[in-house]
Amino acid sequence: MKSKEALAYYARRCAGVLIAAVLAVGIITAVVYRRAETVIPENHAILFFYRSNVPGTHADQWKKSFLARTYPETQYIEVQCFQPGISGQVSAQDSGWFIITARLAKHEGDILFLDRERYEYLQENGYLAPMDALPAVSALPQGRLLKTGGQCFGLLVQGMRLEGLEFPAAQDRTDNVLGPAEGGDELIACLYRTHTVQAEAMLNGILESAQEIEPVSEKPAGGSQS
Repeated sequence: MKSKEALAYYARRCAGVLIAAVLAVGIITAVVYRRAETVIPENHAILFFYRSNVPGTHADQWKKSFLARTYPETQYIEVQCFQPGISGQVSAQDSGWFIITARLAKHEGDILFLDRERYEYLQENGYLAPMDALPAVSALPQGRLLKTGGQCFGLLVQGMRLEGLEFPAAQDRTDNVLGPAEGGDELIACLYRTHTVQAEAMLNGILESAQEIEPVSEKPAGGSQS
């Protein structure tokens, strides 16, 4: 009897250990798969609009209806907008910029549309890549190019209409024309220094198909050109 009781005891112990092991494997597997689903592939293009007049819902629709179909070779495309005063979003100026910089630090950001202050901060601290090699840049009016040391690091894109990006008019401006958020006067496009080749090709294509609706002056106020 004692041997049977001992056998039953050890069987219960083993069953408990086995169940715990199965549960542990299941949990670990779920975590691994969940993490795999959230990992951004190297083949990506991530765009951030900061302090622009583009609503987040329309930018997301642009990604789904135009960018994803126009650039099928890009495995992962993301477009995010951060604008002060838009309810229902993480949209306060500081919190939006914090999210962007945190994503950039993880190499999760490529094409940026920014206000002048944030552009100058990134450019002066070496976070931006020159864009002179993009064929579309050489075709733009000189007044749109922001140069430092003879290299172009930013493009003034206010007054331009991007193909496929549709959103309501901002005040008395023409429908679908890019501009800064209320209170600003410039919107600058640039490339983060760790951008992907897919993002560079995408920005070039976006600029090639863009329309200049409202030209900028040849010598933009506050611009650094040389």
